[in-house]
Amino acid sequence: LVGTDNGLNDVLLNGRKPIVKRIATAEGLPDNIVRVIRRMRGTDLFWIGMQQGGIALYDAGTRMINNFSGIGAWPYGQVNDILPMGSGHAWIATQNGYLIDARWSNSRSFNTNVFHFPDKSFQKLVCDKSGNIWCASQKGLSMLTAEYLNKIILPSPYSLQKVTAITCDLNGNVWIAQNKDLYRLSITAGVRGLEWVYRAPAPISCLFNDRSNRLWI
Repeated sequence: LVGTDNGLNDVLLNGRKPIVKRIATAEGLPDNIVRVIRRMRGTDLFWIGMQQGGIALYDAGTRMINNFSGIGAWPYGQVNDILPMGSGHAWIATQNGYLIDARWSNSRSFNTNVFHFPDKSFQKLVCDKSGNIWCASQKGLSMLTAEYLNKIILPSPYSLQKVTAITCDLNGNVWIAQNKDLYRLSITAGVRGLEWVYRAPAPISCLFNDRSNRLWI
C-alpha cells in the first residue's frame, strides 16, 4: 500500500509487472491526501489516516474501503500517526493536539475517547516494551499516560506531569518513576498507598517487570 496526495494505491505484482488499484474519494476514501498507513495486528485491515478526512479502514483482502460515514465530519485536524494496539483498537495523534483512543467494533462505525492538548502538536506515537505509549510533539517526548492524567492533582511531591516511567507488577502494584525517584502505588490503597522506594543515581527512563516479578530499571 502506498499513500499519496492523490489517494491510496494498492500495488500487486504480476510477475515483474505492477498492477495498481487506486482508491480515491470516488471509491469512498474520505480524503485524497493520505498521511498514515498502519496495519491492524493479525489482519488484512489497514488504518488509513488523512490530512482532512480523518480515519478510514482498508481491507486488503476485498480491496474495499470503510470510511466510517456515520461519524460525520472529522473535527480533530490532520492525522500524523496511528498506533495499532490490538484487534480494532488504535491510538491516533493529530496535528491539532488531539490524542484519540479509537475502538472499532467490526461494523461501519467506531467509538472514540478524545483528549485535547491545545498547546501541543502530536507527530509520532511509540509503544515501549513495558506497554507505555510515548508521544512526540514540538515540545519533546512525553508519556501518553501522563498526558491524559496530568490534570489530576496529587499531594506533594507527586505529580503526574513529572512521570518518566511506569509499569505494573504481578502483585497489582504500580511502579512510578519521577526523574530519579521510584515510587510504589498499591492499587487497593489508592493515592494514600503511594510510597517512595528508591532514588537512582540517574534519571529513570524505563521500568520493566518480568515474568518472575522482578523490576528492572
